[in-house]
Amino acid sequence: SAARELLLVEANHRVKNHLTGIAGALALQARACRDEAVRAPLQQAQSRIQAVALIHRRLQHGQTHQRLELSPCVTDIAREAVAALGVEDHIAVSISCPKGLTLPTDRAVPVLLMTTELITNCLKHAYPDRTKGSVHVTFGATQRHLLVQVDDDGRGLPLDYEVRARGIGMTIVKGLIAQLSGELQIDRQTKGAHFRVRLPKL
Repeated sequence: SAARELLLVEANHRVKNHLTGIAGALALQARACRDEAVRAPLQQAQSRIQAVALIHRRLQHGQTHQRLELSPCVTDIAREAVAALGVEDHIAVSISCPKGLTLPTDRAVPVLLMTTELITNCLKHAYPDRTKGSVHVTFGATQRHLLVQVDDDGRGLPLDYEVRARGIGMTIVKGLIAQLSGELQIDRQTKGAHFRVRLPKL
C-alpha cells in the first residue's frame, strides 16, 4: 500500500542518516590516528558501514523496495571503499555490470556486502608501499546464476592463502556466499589476485 511504501522510505532515510553519521565519525577518528594498526581497522569499519548506508539510500530513492539494480550500487560502494581507505592517488577501480541487472532486495544486499569486502581486500593488500594498480569488478548473469569477479593486478596471493584466509573480511565473504548457496573460486595462477563467485539467482 502507499502508506507502507511511505513508511519504508522514511525508515530507509533514517537508517541511512544514522549510518552515514557513524561512518563520518569513524573517518574522523581514522584521520586523527597515527598508528596504522589502529587506523586500518577504523577505515575498514567505515567502508562497511558506508556500504550499508548506500544500499539504504538506493532503497529510499528506488521505484520499488522489492528489487535493487546492481550497477549503480556497485559503483557507489567501490567509490566509497576507495575514499575510505585513501587510495585514490594510486589505485583505480573499474566496474563492468550490465545496466538493468537486478536482484530481489534480500539477495542484493548480501551480494553487495560481499562485493564490498572483496574490493576492500584488494585495495588493502594488493598494493604495498602505495604501488600503482587497478582493480576490476565484473558482474554477469546466465539464466540461472549471477557471476561476480573481482580482479587486481597487484602482488598476488601467497600459496597458502586459503589456509590463512581467516581475517574478518574473508570470513564475512565466505559467510555471505554460504548464505547465498554460492561458490567461491580463488585463482592465483596469473598475476594478481582473482576472486570468482557464482551464485544462484533464486
